[in-house]
Amino acid sequence: MYLEKHLSSNFDARTRELGSLIYELGQVKLSSGNQWEVSAEIQDGHPSHVDIIREDDKVRAYCECSYWEAKGICKHIWAVILAADRKSYLLGAV
Repeated sequence: MYLEKHLSSNFDARTRELGSLIYELGQVKLSSGNQWEVSAEIQDGHPSHVDIIREDDKVRAYCECSYWEAKGICKHIWAVILAADRKSYLLGAV
C-alpha cells in the first residue's frame, strides 16, 4: 500500500498498532475522498473527525482528539491512512 509504505516512518509502532486495530474493527467511516483529500469519522469510544489533505508531495492531517492536539499525530490519522490506501485515495496526480 502506497501511503502506508511512505508514511509509516512518521508514526511510532504503538500508534500504528492502535490505528490498525481501529481500522480492522471497522471503526473508520470515510465520508468523502479523492486523490487530494479524505474526511472520515472514527467511532472508537470517543468519536473523532479526521481530515487529511495532500498538497503535492506533502500530506497534512487534522484530528479532533486531544492526543493530536498535544502531539500532532495520532492513531486515528493512521487508521484513516489505512482506509484511504485501500480506496486509492490521496495519491495526488499519479
